[in-house]
Amino acid sequence: MTRFVQIIRNGFLALATLVIFGLLMGANWYVRHDPERKARRLLNAQETPISEAGAVESAQKGNSFNLEQLELVAVDLGAVDGESGLTPLMAAMRAERADVVDMLLSRESVRATLDTPASDDGQNALVMALKASDFGLAQRLVDLGADPEVRFDPEWPLLVQSFREQSGVLFDFLLTNGVAPDEVGPDGMTLLAQVVDQQNGERISQLLAAGADPEAKGVTGDSLLMETVRGGNHDLAEILLKAGAAPDQIGASGQTALLAAVKAGSTAMVEMLLDHGADPNLAGKDKRSPLEIATRSQDVDLMQVLVDAGADVRQNVLVKAAFQNRDLPAMTLLLRSGADPEVKMGNGKTVLDLALAGEAENMARALLEAGASAKGRLWSALGTGNES
Repeated sequence: MTRFVQIIRNGFLALATLVIFGLLMGANWYVRHDPERKARRLLNAQETPISEAGAVESAQKGNSFNLEQLELVAVDLGAVDGESGLTPLMAAMRAERADVVDMLLSRESVRATLDTPASDDGQNALVMALKASDFGLAQRLVDLGADPEVRFDPEWPLLVQSFREQSGVLFDFLLTNGVAPDEVGPDGMTLLAQVVDQQNGERISQLLAAGADPEAKGVTGDSLLMETVRGGNHDLAEILLKAGAAPDQIGASGQTALLAAVKAGSTAMVEMLLDHGADPNLAGKDKRSPLEIATRSQDVDLMQVLVDAGADVRQNVLVKAAFQNRDLPAMTLLLRSGADPEVKMGNGKTVLDLALAGEAENMARALLEAGASAKGRLWSALGTGNES
């Protein structure tokens, strides 16, 4: 019996020894192979600081392995190093370590701080990429969440600056990535106003497609449409109209685009504006209507276009102007369109009275044929049949 107890006791001792040995072996393996502990040993062996400074240093040297070890010991690869003022991504970009940049951009912590600026120059990763004309990397940064609304110069929106410096690739990149097209520079002008001033049709179309306001004021204080019409650019005016520019805005000059087109004698421009809803009777600040301007200019073709569009011919000033110009075609058009033939010129005198006194026989005949009264006068010489 005693021998049996001894055997049992020895068995338990052997088993306990094996368990303890196993635990010791496991602890040794854990100490040697635990990822974090192993990473610390490797970093310490290379004298790499286990900190943000160490991450920046590793990025500058292109050491992706060390960055991975730092990540294992809970160093934030997206954080700014207080000493250098850089994130590891910025350091890698400055050192042109493309492989490290790729590795870092795969980390969520890095993507979360893409817009963080460097302490020394205020540039973030996207600004650095754009200044280096690395548009592939810039696009990748934006796709990963970087804000495209960045500036090289604090005073100038980058989109405006890119246009002024004729950097077409940068301009296209910014617009494609949703940069606001209506930002204003220190000169107070929108980019669209500057582009219209230069009559750059391609850029105008791009900005309008990106949502630029077609009714913004131009560099003169008039509407962009007015400036385009005044410049005689039919195609650009049509682009603005199709984008929603209101044709009846009255700007700094006190005129509408239609008035400017009539003054310029541009029948095609007038027709286009009318087709887009311009009011043929809207006068400017000088109270002159489009039809009055056309009449005073003796432009019968424009007068006809305006009349066909609904211009009011029963403005006394129209018949007076046609008579003063001795413009029979204009007078005839007005009278046939419904103008009053009994218009008085002053001192109780009608246009007909003055036509007779001035020996303007053709004018008098047109007035009589339109219904002017010949009562009390002898007009047999005119053969009008209105002698009574």
